[in-house]
Amino acid sequence: MGLVQAARIFLQEMLKSSPPVADTAPNQSDADAPPAAGRMQRLRDWAKEHPKRTLIVGGLLGVTAAATMAGWLVLADMAAPYQAATVERALKALDDGELEYAEDLVLQIQANGNLDPNEVGGPLFVLGAVKAARSATEFSPEHRRRGYLLAAGYLTKAREAGFPPGREHEGQYLLGKSLIRSNQLKKGVAVLEEALAANPERVEDMHRLVAEAHFYSEQPIYDLVLRHLDRALATTELKEPERSQAIVLKALSLSAAGRFEEAVQALEQSDPAEGPARRLLVEAQIVVKQLEQAAGTGQQPQGVDELVDNAERLLDQAWQADKLATRRGANQLLRAQLRRLQGKTNEALALLDEVQQTHGQEPEGVAAAVAEGEMYQALNEDELAVQKYRVAMDSINDPISYRSELLPLSQLRALLLAAHSGFVAQDKHHAAAEIVERMYPVFSRNQQLELKAHTYAAWGERLLARADQEPWAAEELRDEGRAKFREAGVNYELLADSRFADKRYTQHMWEASEAYFNGQSYTSALRVIRHYLKNEPQQRNALALLRLGQTLLALDKPAGAIDAFNECIEFHSQDAAVYAARLECARAYRDVNEADRARVLLNQNLIGSTLAPQSPEWRDSKFELGRLLHSQQQYAEAIEHLEEAILRYPDNPQTRLAQYLVAEAYRYAADAPLKRYAEAKTVNERERNYNDINDDLGAALEYYERVRREIALQSNWSTVERAMIRNCYMFKGTVLFQLGVLEQDEAARTANDGKAEITAAHQAKAKEHLTAAVQAYSDLSAQFQDEPIILEVLVQISQCWRRLDDPIKARGQIVRAIGLLDQMPRDTDFATTTNLSRNEWDAMLNEMQTW
Repeated sequence: MGLVQAARIFLQEMLKSSPPVADTAPNQSDADAPPAAGRMQRLRDWAKEHPKRTLIVGGLLGVTAAATMAGWLVLADMAAPYQAATVERALKALDDGELEYAEDLVLQIQANGNLDPNEVGGPLFVLGAVKAARSATEFSPEHRRRGYLLAAGYLTKAREAGFPPGREHEGQYLLGKSLIRSNQLKKGVAVLEEALAANPERVEDMHRLVAEAHFYSEQPIYDLVLRHLDRALATTELKEPERSQAIVLKALSLSAAGRFEEAVQALEQSDPAEGPARRLLVEAQIVVKQLEQAAGTGQQPQGVDELVDNAERLLDQAWQADKLATRRGANQLLRAQLRRLQGKTNEALALLDEVQQTHGQEPEGVAAAVAEGEMYQALNEDELAVQKYRVAMDSINDPISYRSELLPLSQLRALLLAAHSGFVAQDKHHAAAEIVERMYPVFSRNQQLELKAHTYAAWGERLLARADQEPWAAEELRDEGRAKFREAGVNYELLADSRFADKRYTQHMWEASEAYFNGQSYTSALRVIRHYLKNEPQQRNALALLRLGQTLLALDKPAGAIDAFNECIEFHSQDAAVYAARLECARAYRDVNEADRARVLLNQNLIGSTLAPQSPEWRDSKFELGRLLHSQQQYAEAIEHLEEAILRYPDNPQTRLAQYLVAEAYRYAADAPLKRYAEAKTVNERERNYNDINDDLGAALEYYERVRREIALQSNWSTVERAMIRNCYMFKGTVLFQLGVLEQDEAARTANDGKAEITAAHQAKAKEHLTAAVQAYSDLSAQFQDEPIILEVLVQISQCWRRLDDPIKARGQIVRAIGLLDQMPRDTDFATTTNLSRNEWDAMLNEMQTW
């Protein structure tokens, strides 16, 4: 049977058993009818026949009861006088503490939709006040903050629309309080200071709230906090529990300012509503802070043992008084800090770890993780320290919701910055970079970008400095250092983009260009420098033009570089960057074969300016002039300037190259007297040129050996140093060979003159020089036997043996060269170290084998 059918049967039965309504006259049927109880019994019997009938009967009875009550309520409402929902009624309900009724009236006002535009602020004010009152009773700090955040939103809109008449000051107070309690501190302080200036009501609590905002701000000024607290406490209008809260805040502020005795004295006046546990714990915190400050300065205060005992006693008392165990984490944290100050590292770490594990993302857990990080960092356990710092930072999802008396946000940030700086100072940039990666949201995105950029720039600078100090790993260090600079450049540029409307925009663009330039990312450096010059036409303009020229020069665009350098020189003649611009412009002119212009600019730095030899620009100009003269084959002047530079700056990195160039200059300078020697007509002329040749080649030999020795002392060589020592061996052998040939020529000439003793002396010198040449070439072949230059070395050794009248050894060197040539891979690069190709070497060696 369906429910509908059962209901129909039930109604039919009810109609059958009910008397007619219209006919009220008694009759016989009425007299014979069973009593009402019998009808109810039949209804119960009928309902019991099936479970569904029972449900139907129960449901109908319930509906009947509900309808009856609804009817009575409608009648009562009709009988009561009608009162429309108005702003005035909502405000009265708010004043009477009837928060739900006030909120309900506002909802009715909004539903009616007939609110006067001038009264829009009234309902918003009521909603904000209701939300603020409810938030004050929330137990959870996060729920409390969110409630005040909503209240601040309503009250802000109410302020814009206009507070209800006579409620302006109250609205300002509630808005300021809601802003501060939702951690919108700066806005809250501005609102309350405006209210304080306009009306003297609620001055005591406003000052307390402003002091609270300043205490928890990013950069608290404790004198300002104390000034507002003194004004709040000066009046009797500040009641409990706000008065005790203000006294505790005053004690903490005095402690943070280092006024510990005053802090303890102030705390004695408090009477916290939650019992003595809080006061005892704050007093213990003050004592621990005093001990920490003393340990930081290295000066033990008088009665340090008494202070430690006092802190222990206070913590014990606070533990006993904390009946609800709501402050056990803070108690253990302070005990851990006390153990740390006592040098009980293991006990301190165990307590801190327990607090961190127990309280997790709560302020106590954050403070414990930071303290652990500090301790591990002091123990040089960098990995563990970074791990703890990251735990602390990851625990703070939103700094706005973080508020702690144990470790305020300002102190947390200061400790993290100190940890970061400590890692950077200790050349532990990897750890510093790991900390920076997790600094958001404890720090803003821009702060994180700035710290990240500074970290990578310092890292790159340190690596490049190490490259100069550790030549065995110089190339790897330089590559890594430049990579770090490029990373810094990317972050500086991102920072600049985020601060486009900020006055620091061009500063960050400059920092980005410098980082890119140092990282040898010249394309990016060029782009950023041009953008900088476009947006900053005055500050660092000369230096920016210098860097623009240097970047173009590095990109092999000397013409554009020369234009940038000349603009710097012409329009910024009084700027210090001009000296470097002249030097760089001279290098650019050298690259385009305009040596005369280059020389003019270098001489302006050396003799036409106020630069002293101690200045880097004068020094570099001296080296550059020597290189320029060497490239122009003006060897005598090149030797003069380079040798002066070598004497003045023996430890400069450019000195080794200068010594090599001097050796080259002396070797090339010997070509002229060699030619004159060969063409000499008289004995005097021949002897004079013979002496000049020996002087020049002897000096060249000395410089080659000096450079070779310096490089050989290094355990690892750069590409340039490897090429330089190879050439030193090669040209040392060449010079010795030339000296040997010269002595043989002299021996032949003196033999014709019949000077046997002189001839023998020349022959002995010739043998000495040629044998030394063989040794120099052999040393070269031993170190570079896998490179094509070995072929040229063996040919030179063969020539020496031929001069020494040993054709067998001479031919043996050629045979060895042929064998090595066959062993060299087909893709060997011959052009780098020799002047011949593989086929040319093969043809020449086979020809020499027949000699």
